Amino acid sequence: MEKKLESKELENLSFKTLDCLTKYEEILDFTKIHGSSDIVELKSELEIINNQFNNALKRLDELDYDFIETIDKHSYEMLQKNYEEFTLLHEKLKNDLKLIENELNLSKAEYDNIIRECDDLKTNLETNKRSLTPRPEWKKCCQILQGREITWENFSLNKSSDQLLDLLINEFLGTYSKPNEDGFCLDMLPTIKPVPDYFIVSLTGLSKDLESNQIMIVKNRRLNRRELGICITELWNAKLSRYFEKNESTEKMSDFVFDYFLDKFKSKDIAIEWTVNLKESCTRFFKYERAAFLLDVLNQKKDEDIMFHLYSKIRKISMNFSSKSCYDDLKSRLIKNLTLKGLEKINLLFESVRKQLNTGKFSFEDLLDENDQTLMNFLSILNDQINEEKMLYISDILDNIKINSNEISIYDFIECIKKVDPSIEEKDLKKYCDWIFNKKSKFYLVDKDEFIEKLHDGNFFSHSNFLLA
Repeated sequence: MEKKLESKELENLSFKTLDCLTKYEEILDFTKIHGSSDIVELKSELEIINNQFNNALKRLDELDYDFIETIDKHSYEMLQKNYEEFTLLHEKLKNDLKLIENELNLSKAEYDNIIRECDDLKTNLETNKRSLTPRPEWKKCCQILQGREITWENFSLNKSSDQLLDLLINEFLGTYSKPNEDGFCLDMLPTIKPVPDYFIVSLTGLSKDLESNQIMIVKNRRLNRRELGICITELWNAKLSRYFEKNESTEKMSDFVFDYFLDKFKSKDIAIEWTVNLKESCTRFFKYERAAFLLDVLNQKKDEDIMFHLYSKIRKISMNFSSKSCYDDLKSRLIKNLTLKGLEKINLLFESVRKQLNTGKFSFEDLLDENDQTLMNFLSILNDQINEEKMLYISDILDNIKINSNEISIYDFIECIKKVDPSIEEKDLKKYCDWIFNKKSKFYLVDKDEFIEKLHDGNFFSHSNFLLA
């Protein structure tokens, strides 16, 4: 705020004679002593003094404002000291980072060298494997112990090649009591049960023509996998021939096996012996797909019509087919008889036998021969495609079936099948019902979980000429 001097008595006030130490009241009381008495001159000098006073106030305000933004000397020195310390630390970290980058580059170079050395060692290993004395791949023998209480991996641990070779020899010969030169004997391993020379079996379930309460001692023929494969091939060939002659299967596989061996060997005891050995070998080689399937069929866990359905398609394709037939003939047969398949799947089947067609050695009659890998590939691809279509069919059934209290009735099942597969014949529908709702099913009801299991184990397929949604 501006301050002004006002007085009527300032007539003799002189600005030049005013001292800064002169009191304001003294100037007012003794105007004649300190200055001029001219009022105009006094007013002019008073205006100048007021301006200087106001400028001084402004300067004072600026000094006050500037002082707010300042710090004391001690704080400034502390900040400067911290700044210098952080500057030194920053430089040190920069140097450390450069060292780390150099070490990282060295580590990468070392890693690349190690990778190259590993590749060289692998190459040398493969070269040495081929050039040095070949060592047997003992893992190939894992199927020898199938069906036992110990796996090959556990048994072969810390065993020498001689000991493993003794196992194979004794497995085939059935001799386990004599130790080798190292004192090793298979009887020393409590987890391996020696294969018996004879089986004590009940005739229950072997055939309807045998007395179920009879007990017999039969010889253990110790079938290996190749012998088992030949036996299974002969059985299915005979069963399929009989099936296609009558166009239906009225005899259970368990009864057929016994009758087949009886007709082949003309001896009831030998037929029983081979039937028992067949089931025992299928159990022992349970990881062998064909053996596992036949065992399930013999135990009535799976429907043997699954095999008939597969080979009925093969039969339709191969009717009047010769190895001299052209590519187009085979492809047209595949398209005509495999109506549910798209062109991509047809081409996949066709490509699996293209090489055999070129050499003129292709024959559908050898499809059960395991020694012909090409035909087995064709059969495997076709079987996979049929299973895929079966899963679509089962999925369609499960989406449309009525489930009451977690149970399924035969009436709801028939209604569902007629809905999803309107082209099905009555005889096929009866087979479906007989498979799922057997005589043990009370009031023709079956549990949902059992129903789903029966669908997967049975021979279910679409009879319509279109793909299921």
